[in-house]
Amino acid sequence: MILPVEALPIPARPFRVTAVRAIGSTSLHLTFDDGLSGEINLDHHIDWQGVFAELKADSQLFSQVHIHPEVHVVCWPNQADLDSEVLHARLIWELAQRK
Repeated sequence: MILPVEALPIPARPFRVTAVRAIGSTSLHLTFDDGLSGEINLDHHIDWQGVFAELKADSQLFSQVHIHPEVHVVCWPNQADLDSEVLHARLIWELAQRK
């Protein structure tokens, strides 16, 4: 089940991803500027359609995840990107589910 964006809390300030790396073919390890850090399984958070379908089908492309230098979002060479604030809220949700 994919968690709807509407269920996420609205942040008091924008968060920036300071580090990202791919783990396997569907997970990311993220570190944010507020110190939050952890692994997020994107299977729980996105539909693998459109530009994201390419990432699901090609683990080498998925592993090329990086932080856009100007807008500070998680992105890939195929123009797929994920908003930092949404990722922050989803990581908090995912970490809470593991407790």
